[in-house]
Amino acid sequence: MAKPIAIAILANGRRASREFETLGSKAAKWGKRVAAAGAVAAVALAKTVVSAASDAQQSIGATEQIYGKYADTVIKRSNQAANAIGLSANEYRELSNVTGAMLKSSGMPLAKVADLTDKLNRRAADMAATFGGTTREAVEAVSSLLRGEADPIERYGVSIKQSDVNARLAAKGLDKLEGSAKKTAEQQARLDLLFGQSKDSAGQFARESNTLAGQQQRLAAKIENTKAKVGAVLLPAVTKLVGYANKHLVPALEDGAKWLERNSDEIAAFGKGIGRHALPPLKTLGELAGKTAKWLAELPAPVKEVGVQAGIAALILPRLTAAAAAAGERSPSPPRRPSSSTPS
Repeated sequence: MAKPIAIAILANGRRASREFETLGSKAAKWGKRVAAAGAVAAVALAKTVVSAASDAQQSIGATEQIYGKYADTVIKRSNQAANAIGLSANEYRELSNVTGAMLKSSGMPLAKVADLTDKLNRRAADMAATFGGTTREAVEAVSSLLRGEADPIERYGVSIKQSDVNARLAAKGLDKLEGSAKKTAEQQARLDLLFGQSKDSAGQFARESNTLAGQQQRLAAKIENTKAKVGAVLLPAVTKLVGYANKHLVPALEDGAKWLERNSDEIAAFGKGIGRHALPPLKTLGELAGKTAKWLAELPAPVKEVGVQAGIAALILPRLTAAAAAAGERSPSPPRRPSSSTPS
């Protein structure tokens, strides 16, 4: 009775071994897939953080250009913007650069531009908290208003038309102004109307700091800030790599293009030679195959069946014949019959 038990144990053991081998093989495949996915994710993350750092670098340069000696104040406020109004540092600078450039071009003193831009950003955050949407969308609507486009700001309960601006100028006795003075007065009139019509929203972003929307906006801004900080560490190395490519790789590609241009006639002649010598045999072979296929297709059905059967027989019969011959060689010879003659 021990043998059947031993056989069963050995069989189960072999089966378990096969199962473990299969499991190990699957685990190895999944490991490779996870590693590959991890590599792709790492590359994507590196690209994202380097891009964030590059954007931050550019926006700081623009801030310094637009705000001059007041740039440090704007940059400092941008670093506090995530908690204050739900914008990343880079978003704050990018949006403030656009607003500041428009206010500056209207003739407003630069010292006033920096403070007024921050005030507009905060009011935009309050309007977004009141009427929905993001702070960025509200700031962009304010920028549109400063360009004379009144439609986007209406989403936030503000309606300012050119007739309203003209009426305000007339009320202040400024309707006779011309040139840059008129432009400055109109911009100031739009700002006064904006702050007046949006006063009920003032402070709303801070009041909604504990809501889900407020927390999500702050979190998104802080993540962007973190990306920019991590990317700033990688940016110098990536900058050097791109510089090396511009210095060495691009010239090599240009030399290759010039070589192709110089030798275009020889390359064309080589291509024609290939076409002249290689294509005719291929064309003839293709035509022959096409004619054969057409001839086979036109055969009557019974002939086709016989042809197919003959083809199968041509493939199988030689193998059967060879197998039979081999079997004959292996079979024992029949015993000899005793001779019929008797010894004398």
